[in-house]
Amino acid sequence: MSNDRSGATCGTFFYGGEQATLGSRWESWLERFNIYRTATDLSQTTNAEKAKATFLLLIGHEAFEVWKTLRKTDDTDTLKEAQEKLTKHFVEKKSVFTEKSVFRRAMKRQDESVNEYAMRLRRMAAHSEFGAAM
Repeated sequence: MSNDRSGATCGTFFYGGEQATLGSRWESWLERFNIYRTATDLSQTTNAEKAKATFLLLIGHEAFEVWKTLRKTDDTDTLKEAQEKLTKHFVEKKSVFTEKSVFRRAMKRQDESVNEYAMRLRRMAAHSEFGAAM
């Protein structure tokens, strides 16, 4: 994990694991990284190169290998471009129809609490375009 003097951390992105959850894990980690940037003053424009370097270190070995296949040959991508390219690579395009169907068939699992079930439904609804109704 990356630490600085403020004690803020965001951890290293874990590329392995279930492929089905790769996109959501990436989005969650990217959100934490952007919070980390704010907490450590890496969000300032004067620190753009440092922020990109920190990002590339924290994405982990496997994701960095993916990055090497996506980056510009002269390696002039900005941090924003790097994040967008990796997001496009990791996050599948969601089918709203499929996501709504999965949502409508969701049932509470025996081993899950009501709160866990509600959280799972909220996560599913986020990709179903139900809007403010949820």
